[in-house]
Amino acid sequence: MCNKIEDILFEIKGKYQLDLTYEDMDSIMEQCLDIAKVRIP
Repeated sequence: MCNKIEDILFEIKGKYQLDLTYEDMDSIMEQCLDIAKVRIP
């Protein structure tokens, strides 16, 4: 799941020319995983 989220973040970063650092992307990934843990018991 982490790899898929990372792939999507890189795709979005390139498509919209966002200035996301690796730390930003790690934070977003952690937030996505936290949400998934709550939604999928």
